[in-house]
Amino acid sequence: MRKTFAKMVGLAALALPTSVLAGTTSTGLGADYVPDRISSRVDAENFFAQIINWFLGFIGLIAVVMFIYGGVLYLTAGGNDEQTGKAKKAMLYAVIGIVIVLLAYTIVGALTSGLEGLSA
Repeated sequence: MRKTFAKMVGLAALALPTSVLAGTTSTGLGADYVPDRISSRVDAENFFAQIINWFLGFIGLIAVVMFIYGGVLYLTAGGNDEQTGKAKKAMLYAVIGIVIVLLAYTIVGALTSGLEGLSA
C-alpha cells in the first residue's frame, strides 16, 4: 500500500510542471504568455490562490482514489471480517478527507473574497 501511494505521489510530482504550464493567464493573453515578474499584489494573490486550489484538488483526488480502493477491498473481501473492516476504515477516512477538502476549499474561497472586498 505504501509503495503504491509513493508511486502515485511521485507520478503526480512529475506531472506538476506540465499541468502548471497548460493553463492560460487571467489576462487573456493565452497559454504562451509568461510574465517577467509579479507586477502587483493582485498577481501574487491569484498565484497563491491557484496554488492552493491545485493542492486542494490534488488532495481531493487522492481521497477519491482511496474511497475507490476501499470499495474494491470491500468487494473482494469475500466475507473475511479483517478485510471488510480494513475496507470500511479506508472508505470512512476517504469520506472524512473529502469533507475536510471541501471545507478547506470553502474557507479559502470565503477568505479570498473577503480580502478582495477589503482591498477595493
